Amino acid sequence: MEKLVLDSSTITTYMKCPRKFYWKYIRHLDFPKKKHGANFGNAIHKALFEFYSTKDNEKALQAFHDNWEDVETDTLRTHDTGRRILKMYFKKHEKEPFKILTLEKGFEIDIAGHTFCGRMDSTINWNNMYLVKDHKTGKNAPHNLSEKYRPDFQMSGYVWAARKLYNLPFKGALINYLQVAKKKKDIFFRAITPREDFELEIFEGILKKLVIEITSKDRGDMEDWDMRWSNCNNFGSCIYKDLCVTDEPERLTFMYDTFVWNPLENLED
Repeated sequence: MEKLVLDSSTITTYMKCPRKFYWKYIRHLDFPKKKHGANFGNAIHKALFEFYSTKDNEKALQAFHDNWEDVETDTLRTHDTGRRILKMYFKKHEKEPFKILTLEKGFEIDIAGHTFCGRMDSTINWNNMYLVKDHKTGKNAPHNLSEKYRPDFQMSGYVWAARKLYNLPFKGALINYLQVAKKKKDIFFRAITPREDFELEIFEGILKKLVIEITSKDRGDMEDWDMRWSNCNNFGSCIYKDLCVTDEPERLTFMYDTFVWNPLENLED
């Protein structure tokens, strides 16, 4: 198989269901609909990057506005709610207890002859403890935030990559969670999810095994990509379920748009 570029999104999709990976990343099929949670989170990320890089609140709010994508059916993740949350955040975190080392750092690392890549929101030094800092948004207040992301493929991948990139003893990730709420005042949560050396060794072994497994499959044979039935009806239904429960899936592919996911996009500084 040709050299592949994989990130945490593609690999976790494969872990959940190889057949879903086939439809999404080999056949490049996706429904023509906006995922507003992702759009909202992206605009928040852009604003936080501007806030931490310039400490200019107005520029940060403008970055949120410039990256905003409106979806009328979502009454929670609105433009006004986003601006209110950001203004509260800027006030609360005007002075941070850590030193920022890098902002929005992309990485590409060779693994088994292929490329594993991603983009970290930031890396920090907090009282001589090196951490990856990652922004998360969601509508619910998190429960046990530290353990929620341990184990977690994305966070382990970021910490593992940070060690490779900087040759520094990164000890985990700081999860910076912003709750999307219209009226609540206490909506910001932080927790460190640690990573021991043995956990990162396990991660690297799993990553290498999965890359070899993915690249050994026949990209032209749907049957070579197994279905994981336990994921077919999660969150209602998998968007590819109709393709998987018919003996003529090709006649239904017209329902999908073509969308090619390129993990290397936007990795540059």
